[in-house]
Amino acid sequence: MKEKISIAVITFGLLLFTVTNANAQTVDVYQNNLNDLTTGLYNQDQIKEALAVSFCKGADEGRVSIVSLENQGNSLKVNYPKGKVKTGESGIHTKVYFNDGKEHDELYFSYKIYFPSDFEFRAGGKLPGLSYQTREKNMSLRLMWRNNGLIETYVHYNTKPTRPGYKASINWSLLDPIIEPNNEPQEDQVKFTKGTWQHVEMYYKLNTPGKKDGIMKGWLNGKLALNITNAEDYRQVGEEDIHINSFYLSSFFGGSDETFQPTKDVYAYFDDFKVATTRIGMPSDTENNNQSPTVSITSPTSTTPVNAGSNLQISALANDADGVISKVEFYNGAAKLGEDSSFPFKYTLSNIAAGTYTFNVVAIDDKGASTKSSTVQVTVDSDGNATSDCKFNTPRVNALPAYDNITFNTIYVLGSGGPDSSNIKKIRIKWIPGANGLYVFSMNTNNGQPSSYIDLRNVSTANFNNAQPDITISGSGVARLDDNYWVTEDAGNLVLVSKSGTHTIYCSNSNIAPSCSALNKEATFSKSTLEETSAAEVKIYPNPVEDGILHLTNISADVSNILIYDILGNLVKTLSPSSRPKKTYKLYISNLKNGTYILVIESKSNRITKRIIKI
Repeated sequence: MKEKISIAVITFGLLLFTVTNANAQTVDVYQNNLNDLTTGLYNQDQIKEALAVSFCKGADEGRVSIVSLENQGNSLKVNYPKGKVKTGESGIHTKVYFNDGKEHDELYFSYKIYFPSDFEFRAGGKLPGLSYQTREKNMSLRLMWRNNGLIETYVHYNTKPTRPGYKASINWSLLDPIIEPNNEPQEDQVKFTKGTWQHVEMYYKLNTPGKKDGIMKGWLNGKLALNITNAEDYRQVGEEDIHINSFYLSSFFGGSDETFQPTKDVYAYFDDFKVATTRIGMPSDTENNNQSPTVSITSPTSTTPVNAGSNLQISALANDADGVISKVEFYNGAAKLGEDSSFPFKYTLSNIAAGTYTFNVVAIDDKGASTKSSTVQVTVDSDGNATSDCKFNTPRVNALPAYDNITFNTIYVLGSGGPDSSNIKKIRIKWIPGANGLYVFSMNTNNGQPSSYIDLRNVSTANFNNAQPDITISGSGVARLDDNYWVTEDAGNLVLVSKSGTHTIYCSNSNIAPSCSALNKEATFSKSTLEETSAAEVKIYPNPVEDGILHLTNISADVSNILIYDILGNLVKTLSPSSRPKKTYKLYISNLKNGTYILVIESKSNRITKRIIKI
């Protein structure tokens, strides 16, 4: 992207009016496309006059400039210096007050943003949003980026909520914006893409104090990515006087430790700020620049065991950077199997015949552009032994570790004779070993048969707090679910292995199916007499790994080896800590190919395994 910067006499322009553009967008509160501003570096006095603001951190420090970009016009360029965080030393920080004379309880807000291809997201940073500011009170609704560009809404409350479980950071996910399964993002949480202009739009409706009637919505490139309709914390009881009165033009790297600090000077670009009382929508200048969607098959893999006569679900992950996925078509070779027009994109082959299948999928966006995925070849076994390696080393030698109110949204049924995975919407469990309490064990179905919600505790006998934990399910009403199962944990996932050996139920939040061939080799790690420890105690991030650096925290002091195996069980990287082990480590894996790997952390007291993905 080429910049054109001219150093000249500075002239200023502020756009505050009602505009109706070619797409019938009505912008009636605030708009500024920056095209009336002269390009160049701005000091604080200049930016104060240009934007009609009373202050601007970052301007006198040389971090704020207006540049002319090819095919874009003027844009705001913000500098984030190496190693610096917070508003005093990073980015830009100011507030633009609306002068329409109104107090707003609900508004739409949008802008365009560009992260260069070498931008570092690190652990997190703030982005512009809306706010309420007086001498006495301060509330704001801004965006954030996280590791790998994951998007969040950040709420700064005038009064900190006292209710249990409230969160200031809200993930842009339609599946669940609050819960992060096993400290991992939801599979549909959207992220910013480097090297291309993107459009974000937000809608906030403040709640009636004391009621759950607030709304929070978010669109990335015109596609809905966040939809909360029961927000309750914008305004607490007695805060009826809080409204929205300003545009919070603030962006900086947050946090305090080194995981937040950029390792070099980086920049971001902003343009086309709009605030309105009605939906704004995508800008018209992107209509003739349609980007093709991306798509891949996430399940099955070439090593997924499949028996003849079973049901095989094909799952795909599709994204469109500047629009919406209209549908995903599923193929075996050149033969179309079917299509799906809503997330999560999937198709189920029932009673599949033995043989070799070559699957591919095609994603089509709202403007007709299409992309074909790579193929996945799957062999369907005719002798019924495809699940022989999917025992996950059961029965396990220790009790089942804790699952503290975990929801699994992706269920894999490996082998034959088990329930139909396409009908299982999610499984939720709350198991607390210290209290020997199974407080929640439930299933939601897609077709409502025998019910949309099933409390499995009422039809189960569970023994989780002993060696060789198991469960017997009887009378569930779900076809082929009733059985006797060994129960174990695999990298935070919940696994039920039929004692008859016919099938395994694998509860996960990953679109990547478990590979039994790799797990069979992984099982040799667990045959040791060492005590196992839940992988949830160790935190790894980011996962997936995008920049080639994997961070590990909460590592045991007696750690002896940190190992990485590929999906075939081959050792590809080893780290042997020094005689003075640390609790935090960095693994540099930029030399590894993109794909799925198994991380193994060995110590004198335990051995932990966890799947990681490099992209």
